Amino acid sequence: MLAHYKSKEEIVGAGLRACPQDAIVLTPLGKEVEKAIGFMNTHYKDIDVENAIVMPNHVHLLITIDNIESRYTGRHGDLPLQDVIRNFKSYTTKKYWELSGDKNEILWQKRYSDHIIRNQTDFEHHWNYIEYNALKEYPVKDVEK
Repeated sequence: MLAHYKSKEEIVGAGLRACPQDAIVLTPLGKEVEKAIGFMNTHYKDIDVENAIVMPNHVHLLITIDNIESRYTGRHGDLPLQDVIRNFKSYTTKKYWELSGDKNEILWQKRYSDHIIRNQTDFEHHWNYIEYNALKEYPVKDVEK
């Protein structure tokens, strides 16, 4: 498990509608995953993680790519996006094995879903989905009381 949800009472009491990602409490593995996401921003040329959330059993990333031609073809020494994701999964799986002591456990599915954002409306939709995903466990009416 990467994280767990705070209780509904903690979420209501803290007014987390203003900062919904605080509804998630990261496990030690979740903290390693969060570090790996930060690493993507600093290590890979032309990659920006615009928004991300580590959920209890999955991760959402909103990644922008500055130089689309080199990123998809791997030209000029840049890694294609699928290699960036593969490196992320490989690193975090190794951390998982270190923390769990069990190298037979699988952390990630083999595949991942991606979506090319075509316009500002699409970007905002995906940004909001990631931003408020942590509160999907509780109906909005319950956390706004």
